[in-house]
Amino acid sequence: MILTVVCLRIVGVVHTTWKGPTLFGNVRILYAICYMTGSWCYVFAFVGAAVRYLSNESPATRYLSDASYWIYLMHLGTVAFFMMVTKPFDWHWSIKFGVMILGSMPILLLTYHYFVRFTWIGAILNGSGIRGPASLSR
Repeated sequence: MILTVVCLRIVGVVHTTWKGPTLFGNVRILYAICYMTGSWCYVFAFVGAAVRYLSNESPATRYLSDASYWIYLMHLGTVAFFMMVTKPFDWHWSIKFGVMILGSMPILLLTYHYFVRFTWIGAILNGSGIRGPASLSR
């Protein structure tokens, strides 16, 4: 978090028109090093937190884990659809983002459950470990 604060001190917080920071020389190098190192620290922190708090076996976690590759492959179309739907509205970005997530996830999870999970597509994406509806309890 300290590196994030350093990066924000270098480029500033408020921009009227964001065109990216204009940095030169040593300040640019310092910013790049802080940004890169901070990004890796966040990755390790999130992975560490996931290992610590999400390691217990749970049917919901297992289901989302199985569905994650399908969601990754198919999310672009649903997100683009909801971007077009929310574009005419003058809403804050966080509201539009929420609409995109809350609109996309049910569609992606339903298509995974009914069209992928127990089909040959699911076997390709997740391997042959998922046999049928009876295996939901594993």
